[in-house]
Amino acid sequence: MPAICKKRWAEWAANAIRLISFIAVTVAASAVSAGMVEQAIITATPVMQVKDGSVQGCGFRLKAFPKSFAEQSSFIALDASFNLYSPGLGIVKGGALRIVVKDGNFQSTNRQTESFWLKVEGEKPTTAADGKVHQSPDSIGYLIYAVSTDAITRLFAGMPTGALITIGVRVKGEPIDRIYSGQVQLSDTDRKQGGQCLADLIKEIESADSGVRSRR
Repeated sequence: MPAICKKRWAEWAANAIRLISFIAVTVAASAVSAGMVEQAIITATPVMQVKDGSVQGCGFRLKAFPKSFAEQSSFIALDASFNLYSPGLGIVKGGALRIVVKDGNFQSTNRQTESFWLKVEGEKPTTAADGKVHQSPDSIGYLIYAVSTDAITRLFAGMPTGALITIGVRVKGEPIDRIYSGQVQLSDTDRKQGGQCLADLIKEIESADSGVRSRR
């Protein structure tokens, strides 16, 4: 990541975290709990947020399915995303869906999530930067929280290398986390799109920071 004024980043992040608190219902943050790790198929789709022609955020949406899902008529899929926003805020979001296969069709129902985390191989799971986890305002049952930019950077860097990505979700009413782990399936096109978005976002952040310094 570029060398951007850490104090400025901290101020921006604090303001953004407060904004999230206004648009989401706060829930108690819970500690990561042990669970059975299940080998999974994980797909990734690049996500880009653009405002007035400028890139404001970049990330990936991950969908994880147990490798044995083709043999089941009903299973739990995990849905997660991580994003880096200008001017330097990391956000992760995640939840679970019950998928029922009926007459060759897939029917999904969101499950209420009590805790959620992401990690790349060799690193610690994500935790809320301010200790607060929120109900997602736009996805029923999902959780959302702010994380350090370092946590997002590690996820960005780990995916193209084939490092294992692990997603943990505690579904309401279940005693342990559902933990899916696997290498992310990422096409060359999606990899390039995600990389270009991140490069454009870094330019926007550097430009904004230069403007702030020039006015001092």
